[in-house]
This record gives sequence, C-alpha cells and structure tokens, in this order.
Amino acid sequence: MKINEENIPLELWKYYTHIEEINHINPYILNVTAIFLTIEEKTQPDIVKKYIHWYTENAEENGMIYDFLVWADGRQEKLDLYDSIDGYMGTFLILVFIYCIRHRDSGLVKKIQDFLLTGLNLLLSLRNKNGLYRVSFENPTSYLMDNLEVYGGFLSLSQILKSINTDVSVYCKNEAENLKNSIIQHFYNPKTGIFNWAVKENQIFVSELGKEYPDMFAQLFPIMYGITESNVRENLIWTVNSFLAPTQLSKEQYFIYRMTFRLEKLFRQL
Repeated sequence: MKINEENIPLELWKYYTHIEEINHINPYILNVTAIFLTIEEKTQPDIVKKYIHWYTENAEENGMIYDFLVWADGRQEKLDLYDSIDGYMGTFLILVFIYCIRHRDSGLVKKIQDFLLTGLNLLLSLRNKNGLYRVSFENPTSYLMDNLEVYGGFLSLSQILKSINTDVSVYCKNEAENLKNSIIQHFYNPKTGIFNWAVKENQIFVSELGKEYPDMFAQLFPIMYGITESNVRENLIWTVNSFLAPTQLSKEQYFIYRMTFRLEKLFRQL
C-alpha cells in the first residue's frame, strides 16, 4: 500500500504492521516503535522528529491523546478511544529524551517545552494517594508497566529540562525517586520474588508464574528501568527466561523485550 510521504504516523506504523487503506493508530505503540527505531538506528531521525511534532499537535489541550484512524492518503480522524493516559505520556517523554540524546537536538526541547510541562501536569493529575499513578481519570487501577513508564518519563523530563528549567528538572527527579519507592512498596511481592502486575485501591493482582501476559511480561519493566537490587534483578531475569517466549509476543512487546537491557543501562545512569 502506497502512503502519502507526509503521512508521519504511517511512516512509523509500517514498522509495526502492514499498512491498510484505513489504519487504527495507537500512539502508545507508535511511541514504543519510535523508541526502538531510534535506539537501533533503523529509521531516519527526521521521521521520528516529525512524529514528535505530530504528537504535540494532535494531543488535547491537557496533553492526553486519543487513538486515530489514519488513511493511506493522509486523512486522519480522532477516535474517542485510548488505552491509558499515563502510559501514553510516559513513553512519549522517554521518546523525546532518547531522540534528543541520540541526535543532540536541544532545539527540539525548547520548541516543545510548553507541551512537556503540560505533560508533566497531566501525569501529576493521575497520582493516587498511595503515590502510584492511575491509568486514567475514570479508572483508579495502577499498573506496574504504566507506573514504570511514568517513572521513566519523570527521569527523562528531568534530564531534558536540566539546561532550561532547573527547578522543574529537580522536581521531576524527586518525583521519580518517590514513585520508585512507591512501586517497590506496593508492587514487589517478597513471597514470590517478583512484582505484582496491578493494584486497585485495596485489591492486589498477583503475578502468576507461567502466565505470559501481563504477569510475566510485566517483570521486564523493573529490569528495564533499573529499579531493582542485584538479587531481585537476577530472579526477574531467571523468571523471564523461564516463562516468557519472545516468539509469542506481539510486535510492540517484542520491541520492548529487545530494548530491555539497553534502556536499563541508560536509566541506571540517571
């Protein structure tokens, strides 16, 4: 399927799946795909930069973004649908950071600084009393994977704002540390040696060994964002290697699987 050369979402979407005449675009998947392609240097930097601008231009005033229908000829239609608010914004902030350090593009941050601050406020509006982040305004559930993406988002924002907004940079660093502590406190299960995959008010969703998604797949995230001590990390790696089959993962999950150790190395340095 031939696509319009200025159809930025589909320029990335084609790395995820076959392009149809009409395509249901999920911004979370686009974020993950763009991060993977940037790390692996598998696409032109200009495409990722244009996508970052597309994201800021198509997000709502408060920073959240919906899924889209995108036609091959470039038309697009916003849908009243999204998977999560926290995961979408967390991965977007990580993408901006990865792109900027890979290509040394400090000018991009200055251009979208207002949107980055809007994104920060959006995330903060999702914080629960226990210090974890809820998936949306309507749903109080806190997911391990989403909260670690928010953690990565705070660390990323702290880094990219260092030279232009020191106060916010320090605030984001502190918020990341607070969230890390809350994640360990509320998700880590010392009885099993792995992390539970979700918390909803007083309800805990315990991860079951051998249940691939979300239970086992979620164990990649504490490794990837570098929040674990060495003994816990080793057990998580053993668990993932024993119970997660990479060939059975969806495309975006495989991208995450492939990026785990490279992102871990990065986030442990922040």
